[in-house]
Formats: sequence, structure tokens, C-alpha cells
Amino acid sequence: MARKKVYGVTSGARYLQKMTQLFASKAGNLEQAIISAQQANDARAKNFGAYNTGWTHIKQRLQIPPAVSGMYRAFFNEFLKQVIHRGVFTLDELIVKWQRMAGRAFDPELARAIAEAYGYRIEKPPATQTK
Repeated sequence: MARKKVYGVTSGARYLQKMTQLFASKAGNLEQAIISAQQANDARAKNFGAYNTGWTHIKQRLQIPPAVSGMYRAFFNEFLKQVIHRGVFTLDELIVKWQRMAGRAFDPELARAIAEAYGYRIEKPPATQTK
């Protein structure tokens, strides 16, 4: 498993230096490079750890059993990446994919509850009127 990234005391400064060098090499204007690098650094600091903190809150709220929490964390990470950020899959398509991969061990209702706990709105079909 990959090493967990830690946002330490020097992380912001190192990232700012790296981005300043990158923007300066592209633009050639140091003042504009510093402004762009600061904006990139602020955006990175704001979103750092969204996967981990989001999962920790959901896991505690839904009381996901430790035996299957790894599988649902992997589902949550893929949900954020493929459904929320990229928009490649719908939630239902992702659930079908995970049912194929994990089989009976994967509970689609718990997967929907995880998506709802994150704040994803699951649209329900409109009720049909019968006479």
C-alpha cells in the first residue's frame, strides 16, 4: 500500500517553492509566478485530506464494521474520483461495477448510504399517479 501523505509544517512552503519555480519557468514573469503559486498553494491546503477526513466521518456515522471497512473505503475513494470529480460514472454504474468485483460481500444499500452521507443527492424517480 502506498505511503500516506502527511501535511506537515513545511509542506506548504515546499509546495509554494515548487510552484513558484514551475510558474516562473512557464511565464517568465516572477511577480505573476508568485501570485499564481500562492493561489495554487491555498487551493491545495484547503483540499488536502478530503478523502481521509470525509471517510473518517462517514465510517463513524454509519458504523461500518472493521471487517469490510477497507472495501467500502476503496469504494468511497473511487466514488469521489469517478463520480464526483471526473463525472465518468453515475452512482448506479459504479455500484454495479463493485457488485461484479466484490460479489455478495458488497452491499449496494450501504454504498448508497455512503454516497448520501457524503452529501451526494440520489434522485428518486417521480411518483406516477394512477386513477
